Amino acid sequence: MADFATFTAPGGGDPGTAIRAVVAALTIVTVGDLLYVGEGYRSRIRARTFAGVDVNGVPFAPYSTKGPFYLYPNKGATRDRNARATASAGRHAKTGRIGVRTPTGIKYASYAAAHEAHGTPGVTLFGMEQHPHMLDSIMVKAGGQEVGSAGTGSFGSPLEAFEGNSPCNLLALGFYGDEAARARGHNEGTSKLPKREFFALSISDLAWGERAIGTRMSIRGAHVGPSGSGSPAAPAGDTDDRSDWISF
Repeated sequence: MADFATFTAPGGGDPGTAIRAVVAALTIVTVGDLLYVGEGYRSRIRARTFAGVDVNGVPFAPYSTKGPFYLYPNKGATRDRNARATASAGRHAKTGRIGVRTPTGIKYASYAAAHEAHGTPGVTLFGMEQHPHMLDSIMVKAGGQEVGSAGTGSFGSPLEAFEGNSPCNLLALGFYGDEAARARGHNEGTSKLPKREFFALSISDLAWGERAIGTRMSIRGAHVGPSGSGSPAAPAGDTDDRSDWISF
């Protein structure tokens, strides 16, 4: 008669359940994983755009030097001419009185000159207006949850490998609302705008995302839940100590 060894999971639980929990932790992509990676992708897109290069590392086409260009501060916020005139005067003074004042705006030699006056001579796609900027409107969505540019969830802060643990296989990263058309125009180019492909993911971006999800899975696999739970659980007692966790 053959002898059979009897195995138990840590804590005396069913080994099959424990094995399935580990396998799930190491193979299932979750909502939290995708929101975290989406936050990382957005950060990488913004960083290189502010550095003035596209997804391929190529410097953006320069701003137009044709002119003149008229800037109307506060135009979209109010129709009150007095308020717009006040905003124009304030902007003109704040930017060193470069350009020529008009009743409700400022006349510059060109669009490039206007950016120069605002201290942004390099092409960063960050506008001169004071309303929310295009690059601040990028949203990350996964599994019915979304994270705004201000990092409204914990997914863009130090890694939370155990949050949002519902399975998910779709990540959406995009512009929503009024800025979507503007972003598409810059990204794809139009008859008036040169193509500046900033909103895309490089091979390096995708490789980073793959590594990040793998790390989160490894963390979960190392901390499977109590026997019989069938799901990973965060380490107990040291939730404030993340010295061995990664962050972006």
